[in-house]
Amino acid sequence: MIKKNDFVEMDFTARVKETNAVFDTTLLDEAEKAELLHDASEKSRFIPWGICIGQGMLLPGLDKALEGKDFQKWHEVEILPKEAFGERDAKLVK
Repeated sequence: MIKKNDFVEMDFTARVKETNAVFDTTLLDEAEKAELLHDASEKSRFIPWGICIGQGMLLPGLDKALEGKDFQKWHEVEILPKEAFGERDAKLVK
């Protein structure tokens, strides 16, 4: 089980709940499908992240959600806006 202060390496794909659109990922094939690559030189950035659980290296909701999960398994986690990037503010959208 993953616990606070564990160092883990993780792959992820982040999607918008309403549209299922991918906005971030560590997986090259997902990035290509979502057209997140601007040119071939960017391929090297799609690698697993090395992080320490509970140390603020992730969105707060994801940090909390990973605690207690099994290693080496895929998990689906839904994070509320207040535990991620904050509530949408139409005044900040351009």
